[in-house]
Amino acid sequence: MRKQVVVTGLGCISPVGNNVKDTWEALLAGKSGAAPITAFDASAHKTKFAAEVKGFDGVALFGTREARKMDRFTQFATAATLEALEQSGLKIDESNRDRVGILIGSGIGGIITLIEQYDVMRERGPERVSPFLIPMMISDGAAGNIAIRTGARGPEHGAGDGVRLRHERHRRGGGDDSPRRGGRHDRGCIGSGDHLDFDGGHECDDRPLHAQRRSPARFASVR
Repeated sequence: MRKQVVVTGLGCISPVGNNVKDTWEALLAGKSGAAPITAFDASAHKTKFAAEVKGFDGVALFGTREARKMDRFTQFATAATLEALEQSGLKIDESNRDRVGILIGSGIGGIITLIEQYDVMRERGPERVSPFLIPMMISDGAAGNIAIRTGARGPEHGAGDGVRLRHERHRRGGGDDSPRRGGRHDRGCIGSGDHLDFDGGHECDDRPLHAQRRSPARFASVR
């Protein structure tokens, strides 16, 4: 017998909105998130557009000190999860924190941090590499950060595949209330090479709004 799951809250960081309300209204209006790439110089790539997240300010949300310890994918996941928690009305305290699990799906993890710290090592030497490289880079980093921030002490897991995420909670027999997020991380320079050079994509560089939509929204749900 399959277990029933109830979604009580949603959160979203997407190419067309940085919360559920704005994203939903943009989707109903048929708005596309595709636009010329701004996150890095894409001039050497065949495809020069992507569905980037726009106007997201991690420093404004988390403060300079905390934002510096979080890769951009972790900032996305945390912001979406906090919105979902607020919408759900779930209060995590001593009475339930051991039964609240965190499951996060990310195709790569902190690829931006990895690229930046590789450049630091190459240009300034290994002693200058950030001590936060590993916790910021691993795909488990978002789940761990959210667990610490919310006080959840149930099962915590970072699925390395956004598709596989849907199976994880039932396979692992996780907690009763699990904030979850799935989807591919925003574009990074090296990590996105295979996506930017796929055949045919560059044909829509002059009209990105007509390109096939390949970038899913980043949703978090409290179940």
